Amino acid sequence: MSNQRRSARVPGFLPLTFTSAFSLVLLATACARPRIAVNPASETSHTQPTPAFNIQLAKTTDTITATVEGDRAVFVVTSPSGIGQATIAPNQTWSKTVVFQFQHEPGRPFGSLESLRATSSRLSVAGSVSTSGQAEFAFADAKGAFPSPAPPAGFLNLVVQAGPDEAIARFPDYVFAGRESVAFEWVDFYR
Repeated sequence: MSNQRRSARVPGFLPLTFTSAFSLVLLATACARPRIAVNPASETSHTQPTPAFNIQLAKTTDTITATVEGDRAVFVVTSPSGIGQATIAPNQTWSKTVVFQFQHEPGRPFGSLESLRATSSRLSVAGSVSTSGQAEFAFADAKGAFPSPAPPAGFLNLVVQAGPDEAIARFPDYVFAGRESVAFEWVDFYR
């Protein structure tokens, strides 16, 4: 037997050796394999990711945009009248830090924040620029009601600031828990 390479001869084509034929089969197999999608849902449809919060507004003219970065949730409230209400529930759990930014329209923040109230089934917090750092809070009674008038159960470090460049409210870390919905009410200034 000779040590010649055997090649298949096909008229009009270059000689094809076993090694080159095997390489072509591997290449064809690799190209024909189905693609493995990292996130098939996002590649087969144009759906948006599930929002982190379910937000219901009392006024159709108001909007709230939620952004979550790590353990911090920032809600940008756009309220043309400066007075509004919203109920917000997380789809998973509340972020450690919750911050609100208030504006009448983009680039035009509230000049003041005379009232901000957050009420859940267990806790009610009321703050403003004038009570920044010392917002009154109350616990719900056994029936889930908040007795009024009643002295506050204590004070929370709800930081509320308003000025020509921004109007923000930063709640103390972990003040909201679990998947509980919270009702928010705001007033830029009393008329």
